[in-house]
Amino acid sequence: MAVFGASTTSTNVQSLNETLLIGPTFQQNLFSIMVQFRTHQIAFTVDIEWVYRKIRVHSMDTKLQRILWRFSSDTPIQTYELQTVTYRTRSAPYLAAASLKKLAEEEMEKYPWATTVLSQYFCMDYVLSGCHYVTDAIKLQADLMALLVLGFH
Repeated sequence: MAVFGASTTSTNVQSLNETLLIGPTFQQNLFSIMVQFRTHQIAFTVDIEWVYRKIRVHSMDTKLQRILWRFSSDTPIQTYELQTVTYRTRSAPYLAAASLKKLAEEEMEKYPWATTVLSQYFCMDYVLSGCHYVTDAIKLQADLMALLVLGFH
């Protein structure tokens, strides 16, 4: 079993989460998102948890995400540095939201509807949205997925 414990401390060192900044909040509050979500005839979610693993960490910071790993108890321990944002680190929600906001700004012209929805209705690791017509919902969901793939391929 693999566990990355960003909150793990030792007797003489702070945990990674204790040293990370949280960053500002970009998204609306959950209550507003849920109220908007419930107004649609056709509601859907887009799971974007995978985005965290697509956001690269600056090379100077990867040393802070070192993990020890071995494939079995009789093999030597190896050291790896995680290259992407790690889920459950204190800064991960901000980094994901900032990346999504930047993507929406850059692709507004190509995907105006999807970028607006992504900017306003992103919560944790989901986009919560919907439409009044099935055809519109299918189009919006497809545009959201295309936008996300474009930004995080």
